[in-house]
Amino acid sequence: LRIPYATYQAVVKDIFEGLRLKQECTRILQGCAFFREIERSQPGLIDKLATKGCTMIEERKEQVLFRQQDPALNCYVVLEGTIDVLIYKPKKIRGGRKGG
Repeated sequence: LRIPYATYQAVVKDIFEGLRLKQECTRILQGCAFFREIERSQPGLIDKLATKGCTMIEERKEQVLFRQQDPALNCYVVLEGTIDVLIYKPKKIRGGRKGG
């Protein structure tokens, strides 16, 4: 059996980077009251999320993360910056006519 050194290095690097990401995600999730509360009734949830479902991303200013009618596919934890939430409400038409 022969494993090239470059392959070994790449695998070890991936393992350590994955471990660092898990530790960072765990720290962040434990710092959120929302996840701490869920963890009380679902022990191990934070560890599972940090292991399997956590990705660190950096978005550019004014990036749209999702729109009002989009299905809820992600949960975001904002570490830095602000989020604007805009809610669309159709205008009511008075008296059954437009512009009334």
